[in-house]
Amino acid sequence: MLFLSLLTPAEAQLFSHKKHEVTASRKRKIAATIEDEYTHRYEAFVGGGFMTFRPGQAITTTTPSTGVKRSNDEGVWSTNTTYYFSPRLGATAVVQGQYGEADTGNNPYGVLRPNISQYNFMAGPEFRFYRREKTDVSVHAYVGATYGIFDGDDKAIPPTDLGLWSDGLKAAGAVGFNIEHNVYNNLALRVQPTGYINTFGGKQQYSYGFNAGFVYRFGRQGENNFPWFKKK
Repeated sequence: MLFLSLLTPAEAQLFSHKKHEVTASRKRKIAATIEDEYTHRYEAFVGGGFMTFRPGQAITTTTPSTGVKRSNDEGVWSTNTTYYFSPRLGATAVVQGQYGEADTGNNPYGVLRPNISQYNFMAGPEFRFYRREKTDVSVHAYVGATYGIFDGDDKAIPPTDLGLWSDGLKAAGAVGFNIEHNVYNNLALRVQPTGYINTFGGKQQYSYGFNAGFVYRFGRQGENNFPWFKKK
C-alpha cells in the first residue's frame, strides 16, 4: 500500500499492530453477540400466513389449463414454544389454526363455499445448523394431530354429502425450516416455509404453507449452563 510505504518501519509495525487489535476486538464482540443471542433457554413464536389444503376427496375444482385438482388456500395463525437443550438443539410444541372456504361447486343443497377450519397440535425437534450475528437457519420435524371442522355453515348437511371430509381428529405432521433475522439479541423476524401431511379420508394428504412472524427469546443461560455448547 502507498500509505504504508510512506511510514517508517516502526510506524508501519505500530499501524499493523493496531489493525490486528481492532480486528480481534471486533471478532470478540461478534462472538459475544452470537453467544448472547443463542444461549436463551426458550423461544416463543407468533405469526401467520397461508396453507394449501384439499378439503375433500370428491372436490372436483380443477385448474382449467391442466384439468388437475387444486387445493384451497387457507389463512393461518401459528404459535409455538421451543425449549433448547443446547444453542443448536431444541424441542418445539406447536398450536396452529387454519381457516378457509371449500369450493364445493354447484350441488343440490345450494351450499356454496362453506367455511372450514383445522387446528393442529404438534411437537418435535428443532435443529439450528447455521448461526451468525444477524441470521440463523434451523430445520424442524413435527408430529401430532389435526382436528378438522367441515360442517361450519352447511345447514346441518353432512359434510360428506358435499364431498368434504368428515369432522374429526386425525394424525398429522410437518417438516420445514426457519430463517430468522435478529433485530435484537432476544427478538427476531422469522419466515417459515413448511410442508404438511394429514390423514383425512383415511389416506395421506400433502400440502404446503408459509408463515412469518416474530420470535421472542428468553431465559438467558450463558454457555456454561449448556453442557453441549461449542463455539463455532
